[in-house]
Amino acid sequence: MGKRKFKQKFLALPENGRCIYCGKKSETVDHFPPRIFFRGKNWPETYCFPACEACNSKKSHDEQALAYIVKEQDLKLQDDEAYQKILKGVRNNEPWIIDEVKQLVGDEAKQGRRDLFGDLGSAVIFPEGEYGIFRFGEKGQHLLKILPHWLGRALYFLHTKDICPGDVHSMILKPVDLQKKTLLIFSVYMSWCQKFVAAK
Repeated sequence: MGKRKFKQKFLALPENGRCIYCGKKSETVDHFPPRIFFRGKNWPETYCFPACEACNSKKSHDEQALAYIVKEQDLKLQDDEAYQKILKGVRNNEPWIIDEVKQLVGDEAKQGRRDLFGDLGSAVIFPEGEYGIFRFGEKGQHLLKILPHWLGRALYFLHTKDICPGDVHSMILKPVDLQKKTLLIFSVYMSWCQKFVAAK
């Protein structure tokens, strides 16, 4: 089926009449997570969502910057043709992300592993030439925070065929946090959220 026919058929379904991000009339099909995130664009074909033109367009450059972040950390992909295409797009549309994403080396990398993994950090060694430790600037961190927001709305729609009625909250946990009270606080917070939703 061609893209145009698929779009018409998809948006004609009753549950696909509204944008999953803002609730306005849907006009486009959003592929999320975007194909650009996956090696060889081997993307789960069922992850199509109704979106308005404004939301879909607004997300496109952010998704490109996020794809750069994802693929920049996989050092084996940096000579890949798809990576070079993303890099070219980012230089044109979101050049700030290139300056913000910094691979840590030497003592900085050791400290980064300690920050992530705590006392186990010195024992964590990434395979040579495959993955590295990176630091992100303020804008990059913002992108990493809005990604779960989009994903939460998409998954809610995927399972309910309805627009998420509230906000989506996320928390980024470092591996070291799993050994500390942060996980307990998160568990209590999630329990409170479930009780709050049930009460409504």
